[in-house]
Amino acid sequence: MPTFADRLNRIWEQVPREDGKPYTLQEVADALAKAGTEVSAAYLSMLRSGKRPNPSPELKEALAKFFGFDDATVFADSPAGARIRQELSELRAMKESGLLDLMREGKIAAFARTAAGLPEADLDTLQAVVEAMRRGAGLPDTRPPSQPGP
Repeated sequence: MPTFADRLNRIWEQVPREDGKPYTLQEVADALAKAGTEVSAAYLSMLRSGKRPNPSPELKEALAKFFGFDDATVFADSPAGARIRQELSELRAMKESGLLDLMREGKIAAFARTAAGLPEADLDTLQAVVEAMRRGAGLPDTRPPSQPGP
């Protein structure tokens, strides 16, 4: 079962600064202090290393807000917390693959609207065509390991 340190580190890695680099301990400590929660960079380091395993609810809340979440559920050892962290991982993968940029440009949304309502067999055919096009372009396979190939 993941510890608070595991959950914090995962979020710290997946929610970087605008330049794509992870926040420093001091940047987070300064931002939290500015928002009204005093914490040292040293204490944040102890949280990340697991030396301090259970911060106050107020600090969890402040960290969640700093990283862009509505509340501390993202740190919870619960199905809801796990779901949020999984969705964050999926969004990060979409960003790294360029898919989020395509979605912002409307191309993926337009493609999805075009495919919406098609029968399951037609969607399977459409997916096979797109996968063949990716192979033809020399792009890597994107199917999960559990999904069989063509």
